[in-house]
Amino acid sequence: MTAMIREEDNNLKNNLYKNKVIKSNLYNNKIIENKHKKIFKNLFYPLNNKIDENVLAKLLDEYEKPKRYLFLADLNHQGGQAHIFKIFDYLNGSVCVCKQFSDIDDFNNEEKILSLIEKGINDKYFAPKHPNLLKFYGSNKKNIFIGKEQIPSIRFEYFKSKDLHETVEYYNGLSEKRSLKYFKQILNGIKFLHSLKIAHKDIKLENILINRDHIIKIIDFGLSIDMSKGEEYCYNNSGSPLYCSPEIAFSEKHDPFKADLWSLGILLYGMHSADFPYYEPSLYDKDYLEFISGNFKYPNNFSPVIAKIVKSLCNIDPNLRISIDQTIELINNYFNQK
Repeated sequence: MTAMIREEDNNLKNNLYKNKVIKSNLYNNKIIENKHKKIFKNLFYPLNNKIDENVLAKLLDEYEKPKRYLFLADLNHQGGQAHIFKIFDYLNGSVCVCKQFSDIDDFNNEEKILSLIEKGINDKYFAPKHPNLLKFYGSNKKNIFIGKEQIPSIRFEYFKSKDLHETVEYYNGLSEKRSLKYFKQILNGIKFLHSLKIAHKDIKLENILINRDHIIKIIDFGLSIDMSKGEEYCYNNSGSPLYCSPEIAFSEKHDPFKADLWSLGILLYGMHSADFPYYEPSLYDKDYLEFISGNFKYPNNFSPVIAKIVKSLCNIDPNLRISIDQTIELINNYFNQK
């Protein structure tokens, strides 16, 4: 009996995906017969990506419409000039995320960065994807795939998760061990970007995703910069103010990779304390002046190990900031001593 079901499953799959083109069989009435519903469900959704019955019913209702993408949900996440949707891709039978852009320049920059990352993963990482970066599936400048609007969009893997800001708020700060465990994954992701001569430029809690398995993914490359042409400094002072290094806050030319190091230090501080060391990066903020001078007093319950890392990453002199490799070494030493 099992062999018969497997053979029927394979036959249906072959009909649906011959030469990677969706054939008319997908829209044949037989697909919605009860005996095929289980096969249809298993075909499109493997065990690690199950679908509930309501979504399945929606898929079956849409079978007559010869389009590649099916709208599943509005993820209610708007960042800058973009909007995020969850969609289903009929062609490869997977759920993915579609990020719509209302500004073509924002789209062009993020598409360029994601393409460079994808190429770098293939050339340097020798794997289908980096464990701490979402896989890029492609883009389209003319069609949104959903509705009638002509809006550029990019598509990438769906990663069921929350952003790190939500997690930190829920726990009112993460423990020393958990903070360092997550931070090491973030460091590995940023280190890979830097190896491709890409500076993220917008490292913050909201741009870090985490799932139930404690896997970290870095997102949002809208402000990222490609420095592969040999530039030493940049003059783009964009970013999230509380995470910006002093050289960005005061509109100076800067090394964007070293600016990322400062942002990483502020990120780690926020992960552990659910707070920021200062109210704003301003010469009128007393806490900020103490922080950049190195005389900042950390809270009594603050981890000494994390305080050391934050202080080393957030040196006002960019050339004296600890490197990512040195930071990873400190974290490894911490866990080796446990």
